[in-house]
Amino acid sequence: MTVDVRRVAPADHATFAAIVNEVLPEVPTTVEDMAWQDATYPGGVRFLAFVEGTAVGSAHVGRIYMFQPDFDAFWGDIAVLPAERRRGAGGALLEAISGVARDAGKTHLHIAASEARPESIGFLVNRRFVEYDRWKVLGEKALRRTCLETGTRFVILRPVTDERRDWEALGR
Repeated sequence: MTVDVRRVAPADHATFAAIVNEVLPEVPTTVEDMAWQDATYPGGVRFLAFVEGTAVGSAHVGRIYMFQPDFDAFWGDIAVLPAERRRGAGGALLEAISGVARDAGKTHLHIAASEARPESIGFLVNRRFVEYDRWKVLGEKALRRTCLETGTRFVILRPVTDERRDWEALGR
């Protein structure tokens, strides 16, 4: 099976949002949210993964705006439809966002993973990520409510490599 990863254009935002909303209903997004994010936090890149012409996964990578521009990491996220997992889409999306970070001179990616989704943590750990930090998201009302009601905790993971710029290890 071949996975085709493509950069997202504004015309693809609805497809991107549908995947995120199915995989991560506690952190939904909309076309309008993405337009606001693009205007407020420029430079981010979104990708969609396709198998046989059908979108099966999404990913986003960009600057962590709470840190200075020269911070060594970018923020990333990956969402793959449950029925399509373990077929290469997640790895292909990780390779795509790693390439964007590498091209920007970054040596790390920060990716959130919830303890409520151990398969996500397993995916990242199998690709040499380790726990970096733990926190509860308290930003938006809906998210705050979800986190407080369910006790959801997010784990921030960073890659550990023999050499800080050994990005090829991330895609394997």
